[in-house]
Amino acid sequence: MKICLVGHDVSGLYGSGTGGAERQISLLARHLAQRGHEVIFVVVGYDGPETTIDGVSVRSGWLPGHGVRGIRYLTYRFPTLRQALRKIAADVYYTRGGGFFTYTVIKIARQMGAVALLGIAHDLDLYIDHARAHFSVGNGLLTSMIAPFAYKLSYVPALQSASCIVVQNEAQAARCTELKLPHQLIPNIVEYPPDDLLASQEDLDVVWIGNIRGSYATKGFFELIDLIKSVPDLCFGIAGDISDTSLISKIGDIKQSANVHYFGSLSHAETLKVIARSKIVINTSPSEGFSNVILEGWSLGKPAVTLQVNPNNLLEEGRLGLCARGDLRKMAAMIKQYLENDAERQLVGVRCRQYVATHHSPDDVCQRYESLFLLAQSRSFGWRQ
Repeated sequence: MKICLVGHDVSGLYGSGTGGAERQISLLARHLAQRGHEVIFVVVGYDGPETTIDGVSVRSGWLPGHGVRGIRYLTYRFPTLRQALRKIAADVYYTRGGGFFTYTVIKIARQMGAVALLGIAHDLDLYIDHARAHFSVGNGLLTSMIAPFAYKLSYVPALQSASCIVVQNEAQAARCTELKLPHQLIPNIVEYPPDDLLASQEDLDVVWIGNIRGSYATKGFFELIDLIKSVPDLCFGIAGDISDTSLISKIGDIKQSANVHYFGSLSHAETLKVIARSKIVINTSPSEGFSNVILEGWSLGKPAVTLQVNPNNLLEEGRLGLCARGDLRKMAAMIKQYLENDAERQLVGVRCRQYVATHHSPDDVCQRYESLFLLAQSRSFGWRQ
C-alpha cells in the first residue's frame, strides 16, 4: 500500500529530539515501511534533499522563506503542497495534530479518492480554546485574534472531512462521539528499549521531560518549579527544548538549584538514558494526549506520578503510577511514597513494562492502522464517503 504521511519535522527519523506528535509520525512511517509498505513522508518547510531514511522517502511540502510574506500560504505554500500531494497519488494520507496545512492534506486526499486520516495529538485539539497552540503567527496579540478563526476555517473542516479520526485515548474517543466524528482508537507506538538501559544505575529520584517552544504550551513548568522548591531533598532530572524566551530567568533559577540536573535538549537515545537513570517519571502538565515520556518511562519500568493527567485511568489505585488530581502537595507525597518503598515501586514497574509490551508494540499498532486502512477503503462502518 502507498502511504503518505505529512508533518512539519523530520528530525524524529534521524533520532533527534522532537515533539510527541512528530515522533509518533516518524515511528509510524518507519515501521510501516519495515512492513513492506511504500511510505512517503512529506515535510512542510523542509529544505533538505529528497532522501530515504529507514525505508521512508522524505520529500518537501514547501520550502521555507519562499513566497511573498503575508500571503505566502495562499500564493505559494498551499499550492505547492497540493501539487506535491497530488503527484504522490497515495492510497492513504495521514497527518497528526493541527496546523494551517491540515485541511489541505485532508481535502486533497478526498479529492483523489484516497483514505484521509487525521490523528489527534492532544486532548485539547478537539476544543477551540486550544487553537493558539496550532495557529501561532509569532505575535501573541495577533495570534489570539487569528487563531480561533484559523481553527474554524482550517481544523474544523479537516475534522469534518476526514475519512476517520485516529485518537490516542478514551477521552479523545468520547469527545469525537460527542462531536459525531467517525473515529478509531489506536495506541501510540513505543519501541522497546535496549536491554542495557534496564540495568542503569538510578542516580536520579525523578525525571521531568518536555519541550516548551512557545508560550501556549507551558507543560506545567511553573508547577514543576514549585514542586522542586517544595522537596529540596529530592534529586530532579530535567530535559527538553525549553526555548520560550519568557522562561529564561526561570530556567536560570532551575540550573542553580542544588537538587536539579538540567540536561537541556537531548537526542532520543540520550533522553532514554536519562529516564533509565531515574526512579520515577513525573508529569506536571495540565493536559496531554498520551505522553510519550510516560510511555517510554513505563517501557523502562518507571512508574509515573502526575499532577493532572491520567490517560485511560491507568494511574487509578496505583496500577501504573499515581495521579495527584491537581494537588501539588499530594504529588510530592506520592513521589516520596514510591521512593521510600522500593518493593512497591519495582512491582508497579513490572506492570508498566507488561502494559507497554501488550498494548503499544510497533507490530500491534501497525496492524491496527493496516486494518483501519482497509476498512476505510471499503467505506465500512460509516466512514465518510
